[in-house]
Amino acid sequence: MIKPRKTAAFMLSLLLCASACIPAAPIVRAETAYEGWGDSEQSYVDEDGNEYESEEDLLASYPVSGDFSYSVMDDGNVCIMFWSGTDTAITVPDTIDGKKVTDIGEYAFGKDHDNCPIETISLPASIEYISAENPFIFCTKLQEITVDSGNKDYVSEDGVLYSKDKTTLICYPSAKKGDSFTIDSKVKTIGTSAVAMTELKSIKFPSSLETIGRHSFNSNESLKSADLSKTALTDIGDFAFAGCTALSEVKLPDSLDTIGGGSFSNCKALEDIELPEGLLSVEQSAFVNTGLTHIIIPSSVQNIGYSAFGYEVDDEGNETPVDGFVVVGKSDSAASAYCTDSDEDFNYKNNFAFMTPENFAESQEIKDLEKFYEGDIEYAIVDGNAVITNCSSADPELIVPEKLGGCNVTSVYTTAFTNCSSAVIKLPETVTEIRKGAFYSCQYLTSIVLPQSVKTVGEAAFGDCPMLTKADLGGAEVLEASIFESCPALTSITLSGNCKNVNDSEPFISYNMLTEINVTEGGDGSFCSVDGVLYDKEMTTLLAYPASNPRTTFKIPDSVKEIANSAFAYNNYLEEIDLSNVEEIGVYGFENCKALRKVKMSKNLRILGADAFYECMKLKSLRFYDKIEKIGTYSFGFFYDDEINLMDEDAQDKEPTDALIEGFKVYADKDTIPYQYAKDYGIKVVPGTIEIGEHNVSKIFLIVMGVLLAALIVLIIAVAAAKKHKKKKEEQKLEKIKENVAEKIKAKKEKPETEKTEEEKDDEAE
Repeated sequence: MIKPRKTAAFMLSLLLCASACIPAAPIVRAETAYEGWGDSEQSYVDEDGNEYESEEDLLASYPVSGDFSYSVMDDGNVCIMFWSGTDTAITVPDTIDGKKVTDIGEYAFGKDHDNCPIETISLPASIEYISAENPFIFCTKLQEITVDSGNKDYVSEDGVLYSKDKTTLICYPSAKKGDSFTIDSKVKTIGTSAVAMTELKSIKFPSSLETIGRHSFNSNESLKSADLSKTALTDIGDFAFAGCTALSEVKLPDSLDTIGGGSFSNCKALEDIELPEGLLSVEQSAFVNTGLTHIIIPSSVQNIGYSAFGYEVDDEGNETPVDGFVVVGKSDSAASAYCTDSDEDFNYKNNFAFMTPENFAESQEIKDLEKFYEGDIEYAIVDGNAVITNCSSADPELIVPEKLGGCNVTSVYTTAFTNCSSAVIKLPETVTEIRKGAFYSCQYLTSIVLPQSVKTVGEAAFGDCPMLTKADLGGAEVLEASIFESCPALTSITLSGNCKNVNDSEPFISYNMLTEINVTEGGDGSFCSVDGVLYDKEMTTLLAYPASNPRTTFKIPDSVKEIANSAFAYNNYLEEIDLSNVEEIGVYGFENCKALRKVKMSKNLRILGADAFYECMKLKSLRFYDKIEKIGTYSFGFFYDDEINLMDEDAQDKEPTDALIEGFKVYADKDTIPYQYAKDYGIKVVPGTIEIGEHNVSKIFLIVMGVLLAALIVLIIAVAAAKKHKKKKEEQKLEKIKENVAEKIKAKKEKPETEKTEEEKDDEAE
């Protein structure tokens, strides 16, 4: 957002605008003696390069013919520089001292608007150029300008001066008779101070109009309205309508890009204006000292200058903020930034109230209601029902009655209980609606139980309730975003079994003390809970895991396929988690889980959102599998390095520095998305491993060990087999010996003595 400086030159212009709104006196440039604004440092130099101490000395140096001082230009023609006569009617000559008069300088008809007597001016055919600074502006008694019909560059119609093609309106005489004016249909540009300080009450603008120059309509104190909505206008110049004190209605076109500095300053009757969608810039002091008490700024606006809105000028000429001024716009826009915009060099700091368009519309609705009172409760009757608009009770326990003014209490309006000091508030079973911010900043509220009759709870309904610990949302079916924003003490939330919608992409995060989120049994809602953890009804998505749930280990139910955005963010106790069946983890899913050190990742994981494990400082490794399709930025292994960012003098102008967690590594196979991701982010990655228990073991090591083990087993088996075979052979041999011996013994016993052989006999004899 641009922060223009409160320059002295600009404030002088503003003060001048407040008095007469005449263009500031220009400086004569060295290169031309009659054209435009000069350099910031005043230099009084004529066309021959001669320098003078003052503007008066410079003007006095020019040759004089009658009442005209003039300058001879390079082409030998004359530019009228100054008029010093007393006549009411002036005819500009076509030649002076034998030289052709072609140009009219900015002071050609004087420079004292209080004492200029001129009522009519006639221009010759020879005029080719009239200063863009409008030399007629000091002629406050001027009623008519005429131009010779032979002039090729300018034309007059009914005393009004235009360019020859009528695309530029140069001057509507200040004292011209009549209170209405229709600008020619061909006009595209309104020149500097072209219709200034007139008695006009109404002006009709053509559809062709594209640009309004500075001071164009200033100090038209009778002008009541300016309908520009049908024009092609893109720019409104500085101080264009400044000092139009009766101007109460302004309609702007959709084509408008820029509203210049001081454009509507001192338009004190202007109490409302609609800025068009598509507007890009509103410059310094554009609406200073108007009747505006609020402004709705479109989201298209990118630049808002110093004191553009919400300032008035006091009796001493100082700009001071308007009490209670409200800026309305989108969050995180130029409008919201303007509310606290500041500049230490010029002791400038805004402190305006900011509202979204929705909040503002509601505040206007409440403002327009007729109010009634019963005890400490302020209420209004809407469609036959009572709505609570304010409560200032200091009772420790407040019981709101079912009826107020004889009508059922059905709604609690925005900020109704902001001024209530009760610790416990009980609403009747007739209430169906809790509007946005209804209990906002209810500083002493410790617990709330909404009735089952409640159907909707608005955005930030219980925002900024620092002592709120328990909240039962009754029968609410629809919950808007951030209903417990900035409730640091909140420990328990109960949702209705009939709750169908929570209009928040990250519900119930940033509650550091929250231990449980429960959903009541029964109902046809969209949510359920198990042990204080919030799921969708089918338990396929885990939506929120409380930050202070005391469990140190947790296994995701097998039915859960998705972890919602920020579901576990900022958990204080969880050390180990099993994600065995999870297929998708949302952005910030486990961000800043302070104690988390072990994650069992699912083999079916497909999507890992950005910053999913950001700033999990105790988590030193993650294992991934080959089904992953997408990994968001800084999903794991990084943290925000406060030390680096604080030490870097230029850190405020740079993106925050994300640093790698020391020792962090990734286990993933080559040619997978996790492997390449880790390489791209400079994270150590270990491929070719298998998880065994709590350890990641190299596949090569396992293969080698497997081969060695197999060989050892084969060897053992071979040795055992050899031993067994040898033993068996020995047993067989022994058995055979035994059999032979047995046979011999048997045979011996069975043979008679006489049958002995000669050999046996010899054996016996021996």
